[in-house]
Amino acid sequence: MRRNIIVIGGGIIGLNCAYYLSEEGHHVTVIDRHHPTGSLNCSAGNAGMIVPSHFVPLATPGIIGQGLKWLLNPRSPFYIRPKLDMDMFYWLYKFWRSANEEHVTRSSPAIKAINTLGLDLYKEMHQSKKFDFFFREQGLLLLCKTEKFLEEEMHLTKKANQLGLETKILGQEGLRQLEPGIKMDVAGGVLYPGDAHLSPMAFIENLYGYLSKKENVEFHSNTEIKEIKKTNKVISSVILQDNKELKADEFILAAGSFSGDLAKQLNIKLPILGGKGYSLTIDQQKEKLKTPSILCEARVAVTPWENRIRFGGTMELGGIEHQVNPLRIEGIINSINTYFPNYDISVFKNITPWSGLRPCPPDGLPYIGRFKKIQNLISATGHSMMGLSLAPATGKIVNALVKGDTPEIDIRLFAPDRFN
Repeated sequence: MRRNIIVIGGGIIGLNCAYYLSEEGHHVTVIDRHHPTGSLNCSAGNAGMIVPSHFVPLATPGIIGQGLKWLLNPRSPFYIRPKLDMDMFYWLYKFWRSANEEHVTRSSPAIKAINTLGLDLYKEMHQSKKFDFFFREQGLLLLCKTEKFLEEEMHLTKKANQLGLETKILGQEGLRQLEPGIKMDVAGGVLYPGDAHLSPMAFIENLYGYLSKKENVEFHSNTEIKEIKKTNKVISSVILQDNKELKADEFILAAGSFSGDLAKQLNIKLPILGGKGYSLTIDQQKEKLKTPSILCEARVAVTPWENRIRFGGTMELGGIEHQVNPLRIEGIINSINTYFPNYDISVFKNITPWSGLRPCPPDGLPYIGRFKKIQNLISATGHSMMGLSLAPATGKIVNALVKGDTPEIDIRLFAPDRFN
């Protein structure tokens, strides 16, 4: 049955929801406070990695202690900006409660399943020839500076193998064979051959261009929702800044870091903190990296494309705040020569850094599913650092929920009401 559906949020999650819903034949209206193809899109400057290998949630054993140590280092890759705010205290408490081995063991299969579905759907989109977004299946290389960290990553490969992921442990010679074009100063690495990557902006622009030409899709950009109208357990409409009222049968909450504030209008607790990340994109140098990589100890992601390369990192948890911290940028840049000693980092002097806010739930799991309190509201938010990786899977799941079908993967751990 054809329905009128409003997607609140025009980022990569909202666009994928719009894609699968519109392909089903529904009329879809996308509302966003910015423009889907603008630089403020949370995925515009991310690493573009599609990562079944990232099956461990943000809340892990030891992260609290490590985070406290990093608080003393203004250039560290992880930082929680403390403030006198009850939402922050609640989030931190739930984060602390989730940072245990039991949570990791329970969550890992679900995270791996939705990542794998996302990868399969990206392959379908690439093969359909509808879009051109530099999709490549070149794996992901985890580079470890120290033997200690290499041992930890090697230990994690056992869990990865149990989940059905292929891994390859590489010493100095293996790394030279894989990456002969760049000098490395590392203890070793772990390769996940099944991972992939793409160009985030190419994908966003292609998808937006495709959707904007469809008769059953419309966009309301550069506007905010002033009011959400509901009666009992049903939303009837939303009121925009210009007082325009838009009605629909179903509503999809895909507003990223702003989702928690919108949920408050409906008396729903949806704890989310904005996790600020930065990236810098430059031309490829004479020494070229071919394989997307993570500089493990520095928590820096490196993604090469044909003629460009992007370095991104940091997780700066706090509120909705976009100010760039130059010390965090320094931390990313200074880490590069630690792994690639011949790399010319002077080129970064004239590069303007990009920053974006990742929507982070305290347990590191996305909010995907119907709300119990509101019958016609579906959550599609809270993807932390994996929004791009999980976007098509989220869109496909949302489409199944609108149809009344059972999603093809188990989403019970992603229930949006789990903190209510």
